Amino acid sequence: MPTWLHRSLLALGVVAGLGLAAIVWFRPDLVPEWTHLKRETPEHTAESGLFCDEHGVPEAYCTICHPELKDRLLLCDEHGGLPEAICTKCHPEVEGRYNLVMCPKGHGFPRDFCPDCGPQPGSTTAVLEPAPDDGWCALHNTPEELCELCPEGSTGMPAGTKCRQPLPLIKLSRPELASQIGLATTPAVEVRHAHELQANAETAFDANQFAEITPRVEGFLREIRSDLGTRVEAGQVLAVVDSAMVSAAKSQLISARAGLNLAKTSFDRITGLASRDAVPAKQEMEARTALNQAESESMNAAQALHNLGFDDADLERIVAEKETDGVLRIISPISGLVVERHAVRGEAVQPTTKLFSVADTSHMWLWVDVYEANVPVVARDQLIRFRILGADGTEFAGTITWVGAEVDPITRTTKIRAELDNHDGLLRANQFGQATIQVGAEHRAIQIPRDALQSYDKTNLVFLPMEPGVYRPQRVVVSEEESQPGTVEIAWGLQPGDQVVTRGAFLLKTELMKDSLGAGCCE
Repeated sequence: MPTWLHRSLLALGVVAGLGLAAIVWFRPDLVPEWTHLKRETPEHTAESGLFCDEHGVPEAYCTICHPELKDRLLLCDEHGGLPEAICTKCHPEVEGRYNLVMCPKGHGFPRDFCPDCGPQPGSTTAVLEPAPDDGWCALHNTPEELCELCPEGSTGMPAGTKCRQPLPLIKLSRPELASQIGLATTPAVEVRHAHELQANAETAFDANQFAEITPRVEGFLREIRSDLGTRVEAGQVLAVVDSAMVSAAKSQLISARAGLNLAKTSFDRITGLASRDAVPAKQEMEARTALNQAESESMNAAQALHNLGFDDADLERIVAEKETDGVLRIISPISGLVVERHAVRGEAVQPTTKLFSVADTSHMWLWVDVYEANVPVVARDQLIRFRILGADGTEFAGTITWVGAEVDPITRTTKIRAELDNHDGLLRANQFGQATIQVGAEHRAIQIPRDALQSYDKTNLVFLPMEPGVYRPQRVVVSEEESQPGTVEIAWGLQPGDQVVTRGAFLLKTELMKDSLGAGCCE
C-alpha cells in the first residue's frame, strides 16, 4: 500500500477519534453510557473539600446542615447573611470554583441560600408518613359526617371503594429546618361576628323631608326674610313678592263673590214668585243656571288663591276688606334648615324660579352601589354603617329602606337606599365613603389567616404542627360568607386554639405534590 494512503487513513482516524471524544465530552446524552468520560468536577477537588449534595454548596459553608458555622464564618450581611465564601453576588467566581447549585429562578444566589426564595421545594428533605384520619370523605369530596351520599360509616361502602383517604404526615429531616425555612404558626381563634358586605356609597338629603321653594307667580322680590343656615318652621315667611298676578287673582275673587251674592238673591226671589205661579217656570230655570255659574266662578277664583298659598281665612279677609294688593308671602312648607338660597331683593322672578331649598337634616339618605352578585343577600331593614372617605373613622348607623329594582348596564351595580341618623349634623349631602351592610345574624365563627389556607386536590387544607418537625395536613371547609379582610372563616375541620402553619405553608404543600410534580401535573 502506498505511503501516502497510510498517512491519509491515519489522519482520518485521528480526526474521527477527536470528534468522538468531543461528543462524549460535551453531549454524553447522545452516546451509550459506557462511553461516558469520568470528568473531575470542582466539588471533588481539594479546594472545595467535602461537598453537601443536599444543599449544593461545600460542606464547610453549609450553615443549613451545620448552624454552628454561623458563629465561626464571615457572613455577608448585605445579601441575606449567607457565608461570604459562597456569596455569588460579591464573588461571582465561586459559582464555578465550587460548582454551586444556583437558584432556579435566576436570582444569582446559591439555591438554598437565596434571600428571595429561601429553601426550594424538596430541599426540606421531608418524609411522608402515614397520617391519622381527618374525617374527610374523599369519594365525594366533603366531610364524611356531612356526606349525604355515603351510608352510615365508611364500612358500609362497596368493596374496593375508597371513601376515607387520609393525607400523609410531613416530617422534616431535622426539626430545626422549620425555623431555617421560615415556618410560622398561629392559633385558630373563635370570634363572635356577623357577615358583612362593603360597598361604595354617597349621602343625600332625605327627599321626604326636602322642599324646593318657588314663588309660583311672576313678579319682583320685595323682601328676603331668611338666609343660608337659618332654621325655619313650617309656615314661616321666607320672602315677599310683589306680583300683578296676585292682585288680579284677589280682584277676581272679590268680583266672583259679589256675582254669587247677586245670583243667590235673584234666585231666592224668583223661586218665591214661581211657587205662587207668578212667573213662568222657564225664568226659574234661568235663575238657577245663573246661580250655578256664579258659584263656579267663585270657586275658581278661590282655588287660584289657594294655589298661591292663601287659606280660607285669607280669602274671607280679602273679600271683607276688598284687599287687591299684589303682595305674596313665600312660606316654608316644612321645618328644617335653609340649605340653598338664590333669592336676591329686587330681582324679577318667574313661577318656577327656585328661591330657597329647605331640608330636615336630622336624617339623611345613603345611596349604596352593590354589585349584582351581592344583591341577593341584601334586604330591607338590614343594619348598615357608613364611614366618610378620608374622615377620622366616625361611623353613622342606619337601616336599609329600599333595594333597587334594576342593574346599571355600565357599572353592573344596583342602587340600595338606606336612612342614617344625623341628629348631630355631622353628615352632609354628596359625601362619598364606605358602607358596611350586615347581611347575616351575629354568630360564633372560627377564623384563621388567609395565608394558612392552601388548595390541594380540589379541596382546601391547612397544616397542623404535631411535634417538632412534624406537620399534619387537615382538610377544611371554608364558609361561603364574606370574611373579614385577610382572614377566612372555617365551617368544618378546626377547633378554637388549633395551631395552623401560616408562613411557609406553601412549602409544606409542595411536599404533598412531589408525585404530581414528577408526573408533570402540578396545579
